[in-house]
Amino acid sequence: MIRVLRRGAWFNVGGKVYGTPYQWGPNLLMYNTRVFPTPPDSWRVVFVKQDLPDGKTNQGRVQAYDGPIYIADAALFVKATQPQLGSKTPIN
Repeated sequence: MIRVLRRGAWFNVGGKVYGTPYQWGPNLLMYNTRVFPTPPDSWRVVFVKQDLPDGKTNQGRVQAYDGPIYIADAALFVKATQPQLGSKTPIN
């Protein structure tokens, strides 16, 4: 096993390995330039219902990869935008 994978703090607790990432990459925000002449500057366009620059709502027009990591993305967004919920470790 690659050394960095054996020592990753994100899955190693008390010296015991609880998992190994087999695949990783960036979670990108892709957008239609006809709808967004100016690129979105926040994940808010994904997680908060709103009117988009084309005058239509984002409801039903947003897609995300069907995988558990996107639950983590949403949890991180909630932690950053709704501190009153008290989320200290949103990934756990």
